[in-house]
Amino acid sequence: MIKVSIIIPVYNMAHYLKQSLDSVRNQTLKDIEIICINDCSEDNSLDILMDYASKDKRFVILNLNENRDQGYARNLGIMRANGEYIMFLDPDDWYEVTACEDAYNEIIKNNDDMVFFGMTLYDAEKKKYSVGYKHYHSSLQALKKSTNVKESFIPYCGFSVVKIYKRDFLLTNDCKFTETRCGEDRPFAVKTTLKAKKISFLDKKLYYYRINQNDNKRKRILNERTWQEARSNVESMLSLIVDNDKDCEFSIRCINLMIKFYLGHLKEFLLLYKNDKNKIYKQIHDFLINVNKIYNVKDIYDSEQ
Repeated sequence: MIKVSIIIPVYNMAHYLKQSLDSVRNQTLKDIEIICINDCSEDNSLDILMDYASKDKRFVILNLNENRDQGYARNLGIMRANGEYIMFLDPDDWYEVTACEDAYNEIIKNNDDMVFFGMTLYDAEKKKYSVGYKHYHSSLQALKKSTNVKESFIPYCGFSVVKIYKRDFLLTNDCKFTETRCGEDRPFAVKTTLKAKKISFLDKKLYYYRINQNDNKRKRILNERTWQEARSNVESMLSLIVDNDKDCEFSIRCINLMIKFYLGHLKEFLLLYKNDKNKIYKQIHDFLINVNKIYNVKDIYDSEQ
C-alpha cells in the first residue's frame, strides 16, 4: 500500500532538480510514490525525470502538452495520487531524509486531516542556512501550545509544502489550487485550514526552502497577467473567509495576511509597470474599500504590528 504521494510540479528546474529528486528517492519511508508533472519544460528537466523513473518504479512522470502552471499541475497530481496521504515539494527545494516518515507517523497518530512541520531556509546567493521565516516559526510555536490551532495559527499560512494532508480530506472538501502563476497556494492554504477538523504540529524542520536563487522564477511571475491573478487569489481568500467563520481570530489574521500579500506584490509590480501605477493604485484602493465593509482594516492592521 502506498502511504504517501509526493507531488512535484516541474518547469525549467534542471539546475536544481537532481537534489530535489534525490531527497525523495532516499526517504526512510519507502512506501511512497513520487508524482512529477513536467509542465512543458524547455530545458532538460524531462530527461532528468525520465532517467530517475527508469531506475525507480516509484517515480510517476506526467508530461503536459502545454504549459499550465503549477496550480494545475498540483491539482492533477492530487487526482492521480494513490497514496493515503499527500505532500508537496517544489523542484528547487528538498526534504530532510526522514521527512515523509516523520510526517506520516504524526498524522496517523492523531488521525489528523493535516499536519504542519517546520522548514529551514537556504540562501542560494550567500550559501547559508537559517531558521524558517520568523513570523512563520513563531506561529508554529503558538500552534504547538494551542488548544485551538485555527485561532493561534496564521501569520504565514501561505506555504502548502510544509504540511502533510489526508488525501480523502482534500477530495471531500474540494481543496484545489487556483490554476495561476502567482499566489496559487494561498487560497488552498486558507481553505484547508478552515475546513480541517483535526490539525497537529510536528516540531521538526523537515523542509529546505531555497531563496534568492538566480533563475527565472520571479521573471516568470511578474507580468500584467499575474498581477490580475494575484488580485483574484486574494479575493478568493476573502470569499472563503466570509463564507466560513469571518469573525474567528484565524479569519481576522488571514485578512491581515491578505493585505500584506497584496501590498507586497503591489511594490513589485509598480517597479516594473510604472506607466500603469494609477490603474494599480485604484485596484488596491477598491479592494481595501471592499474589505473595510466587512472588517475594520485599520484596527486589524494595527493589532498585528
